[in-house]
Amino acid sequence: MTLPLDSYNLKGYLFYDPKKELEEKESFTGRLLDIWDELAKVRLKKGKPAYFRFNEIAGKFKNSFDWKKVDNRIEATIRQNAVAQRMN
Repeated sequence: MTLPLDSYNLKGYLFYDPKKELEEKESFTGRLLDIWDELAKVRLKKGKPAYFRFNEIAGKFKNSFDWKKVDNRIEATIRQNAVAQRMN
C-alpha cells in the first residue's frame, strides 16, 4: 500500500485482525457495564452536583450514557446508538 503524504510516498502494510477487533468490542462493552453498575450504586451527597459525580465515574465514556438524577441516585441508561457508532 502506498500513501501519498505531502511530497512523499509512504509504503506500508495494513493488517486486519478479527480477534483483536472482537477483544476490543468486548473490552468496550465490559467497561460500559462496569460504569453503569457503578453509577447504580451511587448515593449523592448534598452540595455536590450530580453531573460532577457522573463525570467522575463515566469519564471519557460519558457520551455513551443518558442519565438523570432521581432523589439521591443517578439513573443511567446506555445509549445504544452511541455504542453502535463506536462499534462500527
